[in-house]
Amino acid sequence: MQYKTQHLTPEQIARCAEAINSSSYVQLPEDWRNHLRECDQCAEEVINVAEISSDSEDISIPFRNQDTPQVPKTLRGTDTKVIFGIAAAAAVIAFALVLNIPWNDSNEIQQINKNQKLAKSNEQVLTDSTSGTKEAQKVEENEDKAIANTETPTTKKKVKKAPDNKLLAYYEPNPKLERMYKNMQGGYRGEAITIITQPELQYQKGTVLKWKNPERKTLYVELFNNEGEEVRRKITTENHYELPKLNPGLYYWKLIGEDFDLLFVGKIIVK
Repeated sequence: MQYKTQHLTPEQIARCAEAINSSSYVQLPEDWRNHLRECDQCAEEVINVAEISSDSEDISIPFRNQDTPQVPKTLRGTDTKVIFGIAAAAAVIAFALVLNIPWNDSNEIQQINKNQKLAKSNEQVLTDSTSGTKEAQKVEENEDKAIANTETPTTKKKVKKAPDNKLLAYYEPNPKLERMYKNMQGGYRGEAITIITQPELQYQKGTVLKWKNPERKTLYVELFNNEGEEVRRKITTENHYELPKLNPGLYYWKLIGEDFDLLFVGKIIVK
């Protein structure tokens, strides 16, 4: 059932998401809560913003949909196109600043610095693991040749190479980014911006992300590894972005509009 009155504004969606995360949902205006029980689209945007701004992986959903007693029906895998409330997420931040809520305390700042150092160390680990893998492969090839020289043709056996589990871990999908990637398939926000690059692409040297930006609007390109850590960010008014040299693994990229609307989420595989 779709609610026939006006949808909630981004600020109202932000306040609802903040109320869910702070367990103060019952203090919201009654007409807002009634609207969320009836409107699937607003309910889904509130849940998406709550997930983005929440520190925990699971959130408690305080409202119910008439067709589905547990969660809104848009979360049951229907073909409804999900529109992410990134503007509302920005409003959460603005709302927190207006109320003088300490968004980042000293512990969080230390954690951010720690994550930045960890990202650099991960790049080094990727380089080391790649070089180590090549050396291991050379050793195994030499061992195979030695076995072939000592065995007769009737007793020759193939030596199976074990997969590098450490390297495979860099291709493991990130649950939250993977969900955003799948939800963005089949459409994107932004009337003036058209995405040209395929949703999933194989990385090669000189790979370029492309889109149409005839009005030369300010855009933000963000690149994440499969751990959800931001490894690159670019502010541009152009219609393309050439990817830097990347270590093997799975990456995600976002294109964000000048009003902080999420326009597109793509996936990059580096072998």
